[in-house]
Amino acid sequence: MLSSFIDSLLLVLGFPCLEDAPAGPAGAFAEYAVALADTVAKREGLSAEQLVGLPLAGLTSYQALFTGAGRDFTGAELGKVAAGHKLLVLGGAAATGAIAIQLAKAAGAHVTTTASPNKMPDGTSKIDYMKKLGADEVINYKEKDWSEALAGKDYDQIYDCVGDAEDWKKAAKVLKKGGLFVSIANFGDAKSTDSHTFKNFLLKSNSEDLSKMVQMVKEGKLNIPVDSIVPFADVPSVLTKSMGWASAGKLVVKVSE
Repeated sequence: MLSSFIDSLLLVLGFPCLEDAPAGPAGAFAEYAVALADTVAKREGLSAEQLVGLPLAGLTSYQALFTGAGRDFTGAELGKVAAGHKLLVLGGAAATGAIAIQLAKAAGAHVTTTASPNKMPDGTSKIDYMKKLGADEVINYKEKDWSEALAGKDYDQIYDCVGDAEDWKKAAKVLKKGGLFVSIANFGDAKSTDSHTFKNFLLKSNSEDLSKMVQMVKEGKLNIPVDSIVPFADVPSVLTKSMGWASAGKLVVKVSE
């Protein structure tokens, strides 16, 4: 039930909504939370377990590819992926990468991604998983250097979900003149060149972008990658798994029934 507005905040008590909860020194695991009114989206009849992995990874990728409410650190717009564009997703098996592949394909773009042959929780190789999500081409980064494999292919945008500063240097071989490199990592020393643009950013929580993706999930156009769903008592082991980069998709903690 939606109880009231208090100083532009929405107090949510059992209301079936979805929100990108901010994490801080005190953590982000709680049974109840207060959210800004313009950051909440209705779940549209979908389960919490089905959607809880969407806000952070989903908003990050949506804004990196289409801008939406997102902006880079200077206030400028981000990606403008559209039908016919060529997109390279670095780190397709990350939750951000997996969602980006699906969003870009739904927009009509040609999508290439990088992945390893390591196994997903269900035993599927990450390379096969990328193809299942719709990637047109998957480069096994353990066997090939993506910048050499795609040199001269004139990609419109590279979306970096890995965070290796060297990748920006390699991008010049792959991006077209005027191409864009958007990273979720904060490379403080990376600078745009005369030929290519580099952008760092942090997502902006908002209802409009989130609601669009919830609708895509409802229509079966977007699958949220979930590694596992665990009880609240298992939070320490989940954090260990996350910090060890051992997950394939979102790690969901079920705080209460």
